[in-house]
Amino acid sequence: MIENSVTNILLITGKKSFISSGAKLFLSKIIKKYKVVIVSDFSANPKIKDLIKIRKKINWNLIDCVIGIGGGSVIDMSKLLMFYKDSINIDLSKNSFISNIPLVAIPTTAGSGSEATHFSVIYDNDNLKHSVANQNLLPALTILNYNLSYNLSPYMKAVSGLDAFAQAIESYWSVQANEESRKYSLQALELIYNNLKKSVQENDLDAHKMMVKGSNLAGKAINIAKTTACHALSYYFTSNFGIAHGHAVSLTLGRVYEFNYNKAHNLSDAKALKIFENLNYILKINNSPYDSLNNFICNLGIEIDLQKLNIKIDYNQLFKNVNLERMKNNIFPLKKQDIKNIIL
Repeated sequence: MIENSVTNILLITGKKSFISSGAKLFLSKIIKKYKVVIVSDFSANPKIKDLIKIRKKINWNLIDCVIGIGGGSVIDMSKLLMFYKDSINIDLSKNSFISNIPLVAIPTTAGSGSEATHFSVIYDNDNLKHSVANQNLLPALTILNYNLSYNLSPYMKAVSGLDAFAQAIESYWSVQANEESRKYSLQALELIYNNLKKSVQENDLDAHKMMVKGSNLAGKAINIAKTTACHALSYYFTSNFGIAHGHAVSLTLGRVYEFNYNKAHNLSDAKALKIFENLNYILKINNSPYDSLNNFICNLGIEIDLQKLNIKIDYNQLFKNVNLERMKNNIFPLKKQDIKNIIL
């Protein structure tokens, strides 16, 4: 048991969410029982400069457990701190990591799935996104408490849920998908599709519980299959326009789905057509995937019109921001002109 071997805890939290989510109350007994060092001073999207600053404050000789309680960025920062705890410099090409310090992940949003994955996101000094991955970054323990995310604003519930929604779809068509990941993908997608709207619009508790479960399943799916083009393109919108991650992913979801769907038909690719047959069944898509998905997103109160969001695309910057690792997972390759057609 982790509890029996713990004396000193490094607690990673959000700046405001630690109190507003009820996380502080939830951990009040632990905070009183153990010696706890609390860290919360970092950006919404973890950056190298945040990591460098925080590392100077931590004496790892006195830490025998890490708890990350918050949204995806908080849990990502928890992983990053552990990954680089023995490193002199922040080397983004580093892939080796060994630690006997357990990580406990407690999400306060229903969306990122970071509590179920072995990778983390970090932005470099040029605001470009990188992934850090290692099987030892998979949390030793995950605690799902739906109360911690139930009081999120409708917008945050929507964009968190859309992140998980895209994860479930992308992981299903990912070239790295397998039987296990696709099982998680479909389970997650069914829960999210049938409960997200009710959770956002009616603040329905039962629907929210299903969203927490669906988000975790989507995390398990991407832990195996990873995300694809929608996520690969999303980082440009987050880095350059401050668009929340789940919102940014939703901006291209309809177009990417349509591109992949049409490609499967044009190539008469039987395996791909079966993938979309299964997705279309759950998503109740009969005609246009683009219209169906965009209607689903807009009905959550999320604006996806780039002009209305005052987003003017700099394609040179966009291609610089594209995460090639995630893009390569897409079921069909995308050329630069394909990406331009998707963004337009």
